[in-house]
Amino acid sequence: MLFDQPDRLSNEDIRKKLLRAEICEALTNSIINEFWF
Repeated sequence: MLFDQPDRLSNEDIRKKLLRAEICEALTNSIINEFWF
Protein backbone atom coordinates (compact mmCIF):
# COMPACT_ATOMS: atom_id res chain seq x y z
CA MET A 1 0.00 0.00 0.00
CA LEU A 2 1.17 3.50 -0.75
CA PHE A 3 -0.12 5.06 2.45
CA ASP A 4 1.00 2.53 5.01
CA GLN A 5 1.34 3.78 8.56
CA PRO A 6 5.03 4.34 9.36
CA ASP A 7 4.63 2.88 12.84
CA ARG A 8 3.16 -0.39 11.60
CA LEU A 9 5.51 -3.28 12.23
CA SER A 10 6.18 -5.91 9.64
CA ASN A 11 5.98 -9.57 10.60
CA GLU A 12 9.77 -9.76 10.55
CA ASP A 13 10.09 -6.81 12.94
CA ILE A 14 7.58 -8.41 15.32
CA ARG A 15 9.42 -11.72 15.11
CA LYS A 16 12.73 -10.02 15.91
CA LYS A 17 11.23 -8.18 18.89
CA LEU A 18 9.68 -11.38 20.22
CA LEU A 19 12.95 -13.25 19.80
CA ARG A 20 14.86 -10.47 21.54
CA ALA A 21 12.35 -10.52 24.41
CA GLU A 22 12.70 -14.29 24.74
CA ILE A 23 16.50 -14.03 24.82
CA CYS A 24 16.36 -11.29 27.45
CA GLU A 25 13.97 -13.36 29.55
CA ALA A 26 16.17 -16.45 29.25
CA LEU A 27 19.26 -14.44 30.22
CA THR A 28 17.44 -12.93 33.19
CA ASN A 29 16.26 -16.34 34.35
CA SER A 30 19.73 -17.86 34.07
CA ILE A 31 21.27 -14.94 35.98
CA ILE A 32 18.65 -15.25 38.73
CA ASN A 33 19.22 -19.00 38.93
CA GLU A 34 22.97 -18.52 39.21
CA PHE A 35 22.93 -15.88 41.91
CA TRP A 36 19.89 -16.80 43.97
CA PHE A 37 20.25 -20.58 44.11
